[in-house]
Amino acid sequence: MGISSGRITDNSGRGRLPVGIEDFERVVRDFTYVDKSMLARELERSDFNAVLFCRPRRFGKSLAMRMLQCYFEAPVEDARQPVPDRTRLFDGLAAGDGDDPERGAHPVIFLSLSEA
Repeated sequence: MGISSGRITDNSGRGRLPVGIEDFERVVRDFTYVDKSMLARELERSDFNAVLFCRPRRFGKSLAMRMLQCYFEAPVEDARQPVPDRTRLFDGLAAGDGDDPERGAHPVIFLSLSEA
């Protein structure tokens, strides 16, 4: 599975790269982002039961996983920690083109071993 043609977006206009930052919302808002959002659509079309992302350190694994979380996660009303509607984050990105019924429609469990 290869990532489709990417776009480079810079909503901040400053040309800064997000080295070491995995917060997708912050990256899209404040940094130059190499758009890999079509990965979400490619995962939707695949028939994989599981996907393993193998990349060296600092190659964007955590950022890609946060992007997928923001893409698929449904907004949930919870008094302790509400999940905001993140569908607007994809405006101007490749996966934001057109309506996708899967975007913002699933519960997501995010596990990271980066602190282990």
